[in-house]
Amino acid sequence: MASSASEPESRELHPGCVVLFLLPFAATGVVMGVMCAQRVRDGNWKEAGLAFVFAFIFGTVGFGGICGMAIGWRKLKAEAAFKATNPNSPWKWRSDWAAGKIESSNRSRVVTIWVFSVFWNMISWTLTIAFAIQNVWKQKPAAYMVLLFPLIGTLLLVYAVYLTIQWCKFGKSFLKLLTVPAAVGGKLAGAVETSVKVKPADGFIVRLKCINQVTTGYGRNRHTTENTIWEESKTHVHDLLETETGRCGVPVLFDIPPDAQESNSGTLRNSFLWRLEIHANVPGVDYDAQFEVPVFKL
Repeated sequence: MASSASEPESRELHPGCVVLFLLPFAATGVVMGVMCAQRVRDGNWKEAGLAFVFAFIFGTVGFGGICGMAIGWRKLKAEAAFKATNPNSPWKWRSDWAAGKIESSNRSRVVTIWVFSVFWNMISWTLTIAFAIQNVWKQKPAAYMVLLFPLIGTLLLVYAVYLTIQWCKFGKSFLKLLTVPAAVGGKLAGAVETSVKVKPADGFIVRLKCINQVTTGYGRNRHTTENTIWEESKTHVHDLLETETGRCGVPVLFDIPPDAQESNSGTLRNSFLWRLEIHANVPGVDYDAQFEVPVFKL
């Protein structure tokens, strides 16, 4: 039996520490919410508006972060149970991997970009409005640089809308694996099934990548970069699979190099993953889907 994924480093913050960090944000959101109500009662709509914005920002960070931490903690406990049951079979630590049916990450991408873009825009537009109220630009023309932040926020919103339209147009896609897991030195075999009929004139481009994720810094200075260390792509035009009416099947078959890295190998801050990407040029919004796939030594 091959080696399982290595245990992550234990240098990350404990959930309790993160909650303690988020509590001041939640408290500030409550205080600013009360201040907003007081300003509305006094008829001071300008200060009420600013107080509402700050209440929304701090409240979202605080209460949203705490809720997210609670959900994430339950997920980690469930993963720990899978690991305890299958210590030498890391592909069984995820229910979708174990079942051989993996949903595309498109939905999570839509949620992530909306959360990030809304948060970015709330902060950037609050700063811009505050600068305008204080007439900072007249005193310091260099302050016009702050306008770059709402411009970036607008571009983020446009991208979020694009991903949302793509999600509404194509819905869920699933990768059904014949090889669970794909073996290092073996093959990754299966098929991607769309939820709607997609007939691209140029076919589907299917790409398999091995990616090295490197995380540096901690807390607000934490940054993760992705470096592709191996990839291969294939185009499927006339060899699409017969599926149910209103669906489309795209074959997946790749040879995994014998010296390849396993999924989740390395450390928490320097890890490896395998990602299957599929793309098709179609009228309007193009089809795109991504799947994280299990590749291990057997």
